[in-house]
Amino acid sequence: MENLKELERRIKVALDRVSEGLEHGNNSHDASEREAALQAEVDSLSEQNAKLSALLAELEQDRQAEADELQSLYGKLAEVLNSSDAELEEGV
Repeated sequence: MENLKELERRIKVALDRVSEGLEHGNNSHDASEREAALQAEVDSLSEQNAKLSALLAELEQDRQAEADELQSLYGKLAEVLNSSDAELEEGV
């Protein structure tokens, strides 16, 4: 009878260990899945960041081209206004 109780206790301990191992194994598996999902998200965000950086660089070039064109137009306007003023002064 004592042997049966001891055997029962040992079986219970062994089952508890197996159960604990399975729980940790599942947690490890879940952690691996979470890690993989997080890495996929990081990769996706890195790709989006690269695209946005390229778009930002392109927009900066466009803005610079527009600023250059605007500066050129201001220069031409100044020339026209100066020549108009000179003509008015000559006419007076």
